[in-house]
Amino acid sequence: MKKLLRYFFELRFLPNLSSFLFDNEIWLRLRPIKIFLKIIDADKKKKIVDIGGATGRLELRLGRPDIYEEAVNIARKNFDNVIVGSGTQINCEDNSFDWSISIHTLEHIPKSERENFILEMIRVSKEGIFMNFPEGEYAEKLCHNFLGRLQERGLELNKWTREHLEKGLPTSEEINTIIEKQEKFHFKLKFIRNYNAENLYWTLIRTRKSRMFKYILSPFLSVYKYLKINSKPYVELILVGSKNEDILNMVIKEL
Repeated sequence: MKKLLRYFFELRFLPNLSSFLFDNEIWLRLRPIKIFLKIIDADKKKKIVDIGGATGRLELRLGRPDIYEEAVNIARKNFDNVIVGSGTQINCEDNSFDWSISIHTLEHIPKSERENFILEMIRVSKEGIFMNFPEGEYAEKLCHNFLGRLQERGLELNKWTREHLEKGLPTSEEINTIIEKQEKFHFKLKFIRNYNAENLYWTLIRTRKSRMFKYILSPFLSVYKYLKINSKPYVELILVGSKNEDILNMVIKEL
């Protein structure tokens, strides 16, 4: 009975809408990469590596289990083409892949290793790279607010958010310094996701287990987050590099 009620209340018969309204964080993480893949690989023929893909759940949600990924053993249950290793020293030849992608991974890499991580992505890619990750002052403030609210309510502190603060979030200045050390690709940055909208979502929805908050407030905040996605102050940075400036400009324009 509970499964039936959840199926109804969460609109699971409309999976895209259900994900947007009730699993908005994952929906927003997938949105930029979906736009990117539609532009650079509409026919699904490119050889793409996901650096830091972990269990591969984002690939499964994208419907792209063909994407090559660096992952832990659990991913082998869903994928045949898994490599376990370090993103700072990828055991692949130069230009092994058409594109490299990395989704919300850089913030979990120590600052001292981020340069190697990005340069390795560039080295193994023929056509370009795509990355997105939380960035800067307001992303850090968001982390503090989220953890503070969890602590106020006596809930377990999110280990990934704690790691954001322990390792220090990437900044645009840090990224620009790194990409200036290569000449292979042209690069552009795009800032997205409004701090105020994200702060409401993380401190109101993600710190409560109440069904009322999930089924009543979550849909409204999901719509609000989407409407404010390109409004300042920002908490997320997208980095796109490509040999083809037309493709690069098209991706940035559509994001």
